[in-house]
Amino acid sequence: MPRVCEITTDFIRLAREHAGRWVALDSETGEVVAVGESPEQVLEAALAAGASDAILTQVVNDYGAFVTCLA
Repeated sequence: MPRVCEITTDFIRLAREHAGRWVALDSETGEVVAVGESPEQVLEAALAAGASDAILTQVVNDYGAFVTCLA
């Protein structure tokens, strides 16, 4: 069964620092553990850094008008 992780991170800061790139976030702290141009590259770097439970996400260029709606 997949593990559910709840993290808090500053996506505005991520957009400023890593727009258009992929990042791996520590599943416990939400801190960035790896950054790269592809999910494969970021996963490899995260695993090399010892973050086997990292959360991968692509950082969009601007979160300004993006609103998530869970219905």
